[in-house]
Amino acid sequence: MSVTREDHRDAPVQRYSSDLSLSGSILYRLTEGHIFCIGREYNGPHAEVLHRSNKNVPTPTNRDMRVAWDKALGSLPASVREAGGDGEWKRVLAETLAETDETCLPCTNVVTSNQVAQVKSVLRGSIIGWLDKNVGEVFVTCPVTYAKTLDALFDTSNGNYTRVYPLKDTAYKRKKYGADDLLRNMTTEDRSRVRANQLSTDGTLDATLISAWRWFYRKKGWHKITKFDSKGRVTAPYALYKAKNVTDAAVRARKLHKARPITPYAKHPMAKLLSLVGRAWSFALRRLKGEHFIQHDCQSVPQMLREAAEALRGKGELSYEINDVDSCYPSMPKEAMRVAMRDILGDVRKNLPPGAGEDPKILVPKRGKKKCSWAQQGEVWGHASISFSTMLEVIDFDLDNCYVITYDGRLLKQACGIPMGSALSPPLAIGTLAWMEHEWMQTLEDDAKARFRMKRYMDDVITVTAKDDSAWDVDRFRDDFRRSECYWAPLKLEAAESTHFLETTLELDPSGSFRTRLKNVNEGCETAPRVWRYHRWDSFTCAKMKAGIVVGCLLKVVAMASDDEGFALSVTSKLREFTALGYPSHVLNGAIGRTFARTKDERLLRARICSHW
Repeated sequence: MSVTREDHRDAPVQRYSSDLSLSGSILYRLTEGHIFCIGREYNGPHAEVLHRSNKNVPTPTNRDMRVAWDKALGSLPASVREAGGDGEWKRVLAETLAETDETCLPCTNVVTSNQVAQVKSVLRGSIIGWLDKNVGEVFVTCPVTYAKTLDALFDTSNGNYTRVYPLKDTAYKRKKYGADDLLRNMTTEDRSRVRANQLSTDGTLDATLISAWRWFYRKKGWHKITKFDSKGRVTAPYALYKAKNVTDAAVRARKLHKARPITPYAKHPMAKLLSLVGRAWSFALRRLKGEHFIQHDCQSVPQMLREAAEALRGKGELSYEINDVDSCYPSMPKEAMRVAMRDILGDVRKNLPPGAGEDPKILVPKRGKKKCSWAQQGEVWGHASISFSTMLEVIDFDLDNCYVITYDGRLLKQACGIPMGSALSPPLAIGTLAWMEHEWMQTLEDDAKARFRMKRYMDDVITVTAKDDSAWDVDRFRDDFRRSECYWAPLKLEAAESTHFLETTLELDPSGSFRTRLKNVNEGCETAPRVWRYHRWDSFTCAKMKAGIVVGCLLKVVAMASDDEGFALSVTSKLREFTALGYPSHVLNGAIGRTFARTKDERLLRARICSHW
């Protein structure tokens, strides 16, 4: 049931009367004097649409099917359309819709596309979007509140963003500055310091920028990797409200505008190149040696905890803490990123076999999910050959040319932090933090290194320590780390929830072993879930896909559970959650059987027998 985000630049600002928001039953909630509510709070017309996950696909009406057929036939050659006749397809469609095969009967409580259209009409002029970390639930707010949030996120007064004005792209300027310096001279922060005839007079703010990028792209030879999208553009940013900040009304009053800023790169002229180079960086980071804390995936967390406990066994009383690198993306120093990524490729190059050359290359598949590999014998069909020097040049371009066009028509340049929305953002965060960790580890004594284990996934850090007061001061070590002696200012660490790390619920028992199981925020409230994330069974999507989602969840349950008790809690809660979404028992039992066939875990068979979810 896809209730799409209305474009706030095109939406008229409506004035809402008090009786609209407070009339017997609450239709809308007010925050800071303006409308803001989440899907479960909405109680207006067609409330059932917003009371369900927007991941659900609405059931098409007969009109939807006629329109779809008409569009499909319209794309065929005229000779084919005339041969079939205009009325023939309508007759076949009518006969198909009239079939009453009981296996094709729709559920009685589905949401139709007509209902979705009607609720969008009721909320016309509002901003409708999905919540961060709860993408199945939407928020509804008025343009005034949304504009205030965007202004807070893309604020030019704190130095994170700078307003700039585009300058003309001329042949004289290209010859004068060359490829290395042209892009630095395509905008100005003070328009009063340049002559009026130097300012861009094109209809859009990004026209001259894209023209200069195209010339720069070809000069660098990147067109040999993938083509430049001349129809691309600099896009407008948007905000995702964080579920943890808006679900509770009391928290919402304090933290409504602490949202997640997003700059979409889907229409960026170099989106394909950035994606390919991002994959090359991820490949290189997986081969990075040294003393860093990179945790590459979530499912290996239980194994990592077992290895940490085993390595520290007999060295003292085990304890752990979980921290978060606060504001990692908007606050990461740019110079640290440049130095870190160059050092990383230097370290990776040292571990390559002889013959790799001074500028090694990585083969990245242009399509599909094939794995990257080292380039051994030149070009390979269907792959992009990306050299280390190109990877660094693209990093520099992305750091220096991250622009957004705001809803009120300003061109802003990101001055600090990691480019928001870029395919290079994850490698930049992972690699730069790993470089800082390696530098910090060189300042520690070997005895101290032997008494702790630390891992980090993106910006989430877990530290396991062995306390032995006669050997070292573990409390001082933790205090030093919390003060972020490891990570450069302005990065800082904040304490996080101690019972969960990524997708793992963990507990340290008195024997010094970790008990783990799959994290499930809906555990204990499966019928009224906190997070809406899966399709209902009556969602108009492929049944095999929905059954595959159940299998994927059960595979995680098996991988995360360290003991039978944890497995029983996890699998029961997960199956109850799907049962509440209308999944039939035969579908769930079939998913259990498929999971058993892949894992041979007999605990699944016991769950299948005791199917009283």
